Amino acid sequence: MIERYDTLIIGASFFGCGMASASKGRMLVLEEAILPGGDFVLSLNPGKDYDSSQFRTDAARELYLRMREVNAISSEGRVSLAGISEIMADWCLKNELPIFFGVGVVQRDEHRVVAVTAEGVKEFEAERILDARPKAGDGKWFNAMITVQAGVPDCCIGPFAMRHSIIDGECFLSFQVPVDSSWSDVRAMFHRAWDFRPSSLKNSTIMLTATRFDFRQYANPLLALDAGVLEAEQ
Repeated sequence: MIERYDTLIIGASFFGCGMASASKGRMLVLEEAILPGGDFVLSLNPGKDYDSSQFRTDAARELYLRMREVNAISSEGRVSLAGISEIMADWCLKNELPIFFGVGVVQRDEHRVVAVTAEGVKEFEAERILDARPKAGDGKWFNAMITVQAGVPDCCIGPFAMRHSIIDGECFLSFQVPVDSSWSDVRAMFHRAWDFRPSSLKNSTIMLTATRFDFRQYANPLLALDAGVLEAEQ
């Protein structure tokens, strides 16, 4: 049976959730992962420049204040992605966003989407289909989280850029890769670079690697959500 909506949004990214929160009519968000905000959370991109004066919508300002309240974002701009993920999930529930998780889109045209779900293949139709998944631009990054020794600053070391998380001894590690490179090639490039990492990182260990590429369309997740709300309100 075909499910019909006024609007289908592909991707529960921060931008997509912002669009969904401001969209009218019968609407559904299709998301491949099992959580919202994967464009930052699953790519291990902590974001930067968390200046509340940049936010133009109440939604972004509200989320920023909540993240500061629970110390998911520190006064220095250091971040807990786990904290941001939890708050984003709560915000989606509070706003009753209709997100269908675990959905892989396999075909799309102007008014129709075919997707694979845990319930099997489903078809959706809508007057508007909006793709809110991150787009490849001029850059692409593969990120990880590593342990670091005390005293190592935020900096670029060899092919890596490092930013401390909100937790002492943890850093987000960023590795820029060719835009046209595949997932398997990128993982191989990253691990080769890590094997020959600079001496200042020799005692560091990889805690976690990203499960998505980082495309950096927006400086931080709240600016992405902000843009999504404004896009839907136009």
